[in-house]
Amino acid sequence: MGKTIAINPSWYWPDEIPRLLGVPPFFCERLIAERWARRRPDVVAVVDEERSLTYAELWSRAQAIAKQLGERPETERLVLCGPLGVEGLLELVGALTARRRAVLLAPGGEDPCGAAAGSKVADVHEPALELLSAEGILAGHSHYSLLSGALSLGAFLGLQEPRAWLSAMPLWSWEGLYGALVPLYAGATAILCGDPQGATDAIAHAVDEHAAAYALAPFEMLRELTRGRPRRLADSIKRNLDGLILSTERPFAAGDRRKARKALDVPILTTFGLTETGPILASHPSWYVDESVGIPVTNVEVQPANPQTGEPLDTNWELLDHASMVIRAPQLMAGYAGAAAEDERLSARMRDGWFETWALASFDANGMMYLVDG
Repeated sequence: MGKTIAINPSWYWPDEIPRLLGVPPFFCERLIAERWARRRPDVVAVVDEERSLTYAELWSRAQAIAKQLGERPETERLVLCGPLGVEGLLELVGALTARRRAVLLAPGGEDPCGAAAGSKVADVHEPALELLSAEGILAGHSHYSLLSGALSLGAFLGLQEPRAWLSAMPLWSWEGLYGALVPLYAGATAILCGDPQGATDAIAHAVDEHAAAYALAPFEMLRELTRGRPRRLADSIKRNLDGLILSTERPFAAGDRRKARKALDVPILTTFGLTETGPILASHPSWYVDESVGIPVTNVEVQPANPQTGEPLDTNWELLDHASMVIRAPQLMAGYAGAAAEDERLSARMRDGWFETWALASFDANGMMYLVDG
């Protein structure tokens, strides 16, 4: 294992994985669609259970959608709530290509109506996409923060070859969003599984057919994935996956993780993040502990803070039983939308560049981080 005493609280760091990376100051569509339409036009960019698009087709369709959106009044609010899969992703890439600020919601989800989504986005640091946070408030991400999250998670997992990535999380969640952006940034195939409820067969089929390197699913799906050790699923996962990534929002049953690793014979990785921040912590195939959620991903600084005040503490994690996590990272949101930005409680989450996650964590002597009940 590599060793670092820089901004990462962990003493351990996976070999050959960069701790920090610069983020290209480009608009998203340039790096997730346009460049691959030139370099790898015939490679499948996105696939779901019904259809697929090559990079050339994705870029052509995104440009057509962008042209249609560009003809709509700037004062018109753009709400994206297409179906899971290719169509939903096309809506998203089209809005990013049009440089129009948009809201990404679940179908039928209530729009809190924050800032004037629909307005032009002139700079990579301006809010371009609003996502509904766990508190029901719109958090705005810029082209820069979206690319940062995709680059950081992909780099942490060492995606050096453009291999497929499967997501069984909805596109309007931060996990589903990055589950699509990571492979597109790498010039690989984004496999969108559709409805994550009862998606075991879909996962087995997609992993087998497209040789996915990673599959991203909710931690709650773990028991379904291993119930009865479905032979087809176990065989396809063992044959193809470098890791099964499970998203968790709270402390989890490590026993379930161990059982899945034994049944599927593949690294069972965990990840933690927020709508406002994208991925924060993740485990790595070369180094993880079943009870730990992982270590900070590439480009993410994590510091302890006072749980009562949110003030960063000038104390090492090792000296604390637990603390609130505050983070600093380029994938941090551009801000809360509309009136929410004036909310005193929300504005207090950002102090001198540190964002208060409101999540409690502990830290062990090996540098691994654990989620703690509040």
